[in-house]
Amino acid sequence: MSWASKRKFLYSLLVLIFISVVIAIPTYSALNKAPTCVDNKQNGEEIGVDCGGPCDKLCPSQTSELIVHWSRGFRVADGIYDVVAYVENVNTKAGIESIIYKFKLYDENNILIEEKLGKTYVGPNEQFAVFESGIRTGQRIPKRVFFEFKPDPEWKRIEIPLDEIVHISIRNQQITDAVTKPRLKALLVNDKPLPVSNIEVVAILYDIEDNAIAVSATHVDGIDKNGTQQVSFTWQEPFGVNPVRISVIPRVNFFESHK
Repeated sequence: MSWASKRKFLYSLLVLIFISVVIAIPTYSALNKAPTCVDNKQNGEEIGVDCGGPCDKLCPSQTSELIVHWSRGFRVADGIYDVVAYVENVNTKAGIESIIYKFKLYDENNILIEEKLGKTYVGPNEQFAVFESGIRTGQRIPKRVFFEFKPDPEWKRIEIPLDEIVHISIRNQQITDAVTKPRLKALLVNDKPLPVSNIEVVAILYDIEDNAIAVSATHVDGIDKNGTQQVSFTWQEPFGVNPVRISVIPRVNFFESHK
């Protein structure tokens, strides 16, 4: 082989090696990426695809389903109803940042009258009320209320208990004008040395057999650290029976408070 041929061969070999390196390094990097929780693969220490193990997202097998204890409708006026569902999350270290729910109202013939969609959040180890107001039913009277969540929500791991971030206690509950237009007053107390904002508050009244007989809701913009805020709930008509138990349920979005 002549010197010119050898030199041409050497140049060609160097070019080929350069091209191989340029292609091989990115290819190797692409094929050997470190496992992440957003790569649509079950890898590393994950239990499922992008869930479990080191991931904040939990796999379905790691959580228990939300428990809907009861759902009910309450007449506000002719053709107008409020509805509420009482729900429990038994998962002490898991919550849902956003979940869609649906109320369905049926008449005495089990025919659907109206549906109401909404969205909420779920804190760890939380018992809470989902409330929707002013549902119009026309001339039809709802006899049954069905409540459900959209299946397969995205559960997230939560290591910090909600009570460590925010805790609101209830004091001085008092019902007035029970035989005309009932009003319930209560005092919310922020037990933590941090301000809290965007508080949903639902009040449920129960009879002697512990059946819910009335419900109402309000919203509080915020409470200063170690501060208080009085809230009021009103009804247009008397209850019919005397309430023997009052449950005032304040809710604060864990995911907003934890940011």
